[in-house]
Amino acid sequence: MDYTSIGMIVGAIGLVGLMAAYKLGVLFGVKVSVGKPNLGHSWVAYKYYSGSYENCGPQFSSTGKDFPILPLVGICYDFDDKKKIKMGYIVGALLSENEPPLPQVIKSAESLNYKVVELPGIPSSVNAQFPFYESIAIVSAILGAMKVYPAISKFTKANSLCAYPGLEIYRSNTVEYMFPLSQQTNFFVPEAKE
Repeated sequence: MDYTSIGMIVGAIGLVGLMAAYKLGVLFGVKVSVGKPNLGHSWVAYKYYSGSYENCGPQFSSTGKDFPILPLVGICYDFDDKKKIKMGYIVGALLSENEPPLPQVIKSAESLNYKVVELPGIPSSVNAQFPFYESIAIVSAILGAMKVYPAISKFTKANSLCAYPGLEIYRSNTVEYMFPLSQQTNFFVPEAKE
């Protein structure tokens, strides 16, 4: 093999790597804004977990198997720089938006040992989005968390905002991040209030 062939192979590998980084959002900054998020009054089937949200990967995998066609939801209760909140989070599935789910949907979720919570619409929140690809879900979720949470933290500090808890909605190819600016305790499940 000559140097030209090696150069072409290395160049092709580099181009594929650059395209993958572009597609995954590695090369972009995160746009953070304040406004009404893309989430209405909703019902979520969830399981509560104590501990750090950093360890939620297996719970998302399990919930995805239980609810393969529904958007997945995470609520991180320990996103608070002052640590007034105990560490904990929920992982679940968005059963319905803007109207209650059918009773058989709730019973089905409960038969899988999920609890169902009704969440109010969010009038205003700090928002961001990040690409999500189910085929490489773990990589997408980690990259999103590494880029979005610091950007949200920087934005809230710079604007003197109190925004928590952190809600994540995994819809098709996007993770939507929302941090309510008011009525925050309405997003706490009973286990998180204990």
